[in-house]
Amino acid sequence: MLAIAIFAAIASSPWACAQCAYNAFILEQPAAWSAISIDDMNSAGTVVGAFTLPFVNKKRSYQWNPATGFVELPSPAGSLHTQPKCINDAGTVAGYVTTDAAYNQNLMVWNAELPFVPPPETAGIIVQAFVINSSGVVGGYINGFDLPLTPFLWSNGAYIWLDSVFGDSNVLVRALSDAGWFGGNWSTSTFSDNGPCIASMGAFIQLPMPRGYFNGTTHGISPRLNAIVNFTGPAASDGSHPPRGFFWDGSSLTALDFPAGMEIALAADMNEVEQIVGYTGKHSSPAAQDIPTLWQDGARYDLRTLTVIPSNIVMHVPMTVLNDGRILVDARRPATGSVVGVILTPTTINEDITLDCAVDARDLHFVLDSWGPVGPMTVRRADVDGDGVVGGYDLAAVLGAWTPTRSNPPRGR
Repeated sequence: MLAIAIFAAIASSPWACAQCAYNAFILEQPAAWSAISIDDMNSAGTVVGAFTLPFVNKKRSYQWNPATGFVELPSPAGSLHTQPKCINDAGTVAGYVTTDAAYNQNLMVWNAELPFVPPPETAGIIVQAFVINSSGVVGGYINGFDLPLTPFLWSNGAYIWLDSVFGDSNVLVRALSDAGWFGGNWSTSTFSDNGPCIASMGAFIQLPMPRGYFNGTTHGISPRLNAIVNFTGPAASDGSHPPRGFFWDGSSLTALDFPAGMEIALAADMNEVEQIVGYTGKHSSPAAQDIPTLWQDGARYDLRTLTVIPSNIVMHVPMTVLNDGRILVDARRPATGSVVGVILTPTTINEDITLDCAVDARDLHFVLDSWGPVGPMTVRRADVDGDGVVGGYDLAAVLGAWTPTRSNPPRGR
């Protein structure tokens, strides 16, 4: 009988993409600060970025959450700048510190146990951290006067050099999964061959490059080992090379759509159910005309139409999309040029695995595909009851919530 019910549910459900409305929260810059950046957010709602004070040419790091407000992260004595780039759900923050007048950059890690991890002695080189996973593993690259572009993972105070995986090559790590897969850009040391990649310590997958595109870099990896990849595009009429994002489904690349008249579709992040956020725009247009965008199941959505925010704020670039669908957006007040953060929260329910405000065959697919104990390759939203196993209760919950498209009016504050 259960098999009949599942078949009937799939057969009666059109594979069409709805989309949620979003409630908006505005993260205001403190009045005493002259500028901030909006860089990343974790599942606790903690946002990290950098700030500057008036007439002080030093960047410092902050974290914000609803309970504490803005809190400055400590900086090593004598440092010129610090910049957080990413935060995981345990609250560990990774970024870099500029240590001297030559603007050498070293790795910085802040966590709950220690105020910060002292940077290694790496004078004369540049260390850039881009990503951190749930285990606190950091990914990035090191470059210097006598060093090739060398990818690394950093864990528990030690570097794991990835040149053993890639051999004689130049690589950077821009994506990192909880299952130990990482991705980025790969090229030979002479740059005779290059492209986007997905890899682990025991495997290497070089992704294809569409004709006319180059400099492909993997920016996100899902539990199903699908990925988002950004390329530099063919030359436009003005001689520029507009970037273009693609979705890798394990066998082929599909270009992310952009509106008529635009020429850029750039992917910034992807969550476990493969919602992709980024922006669309035109190379010759000002950044204020960029469109913050969500892509899902082959459809494109203008995030400005899915929420309500004050008219004096313009959303610019989505930075992060969490596994629960919340989106962190870098925004501006055009009148003053100040940066604000916008946190968008979808108006949906737990049984809506795919976060599109319709409980249908797509949600059922993720439950069946994730069946069994939850692990690093599991879509965790499929474990509706949170008991660590995707099983009968989760299946019954999705079937019991089966509904037409639901979308509540967005609310802003």
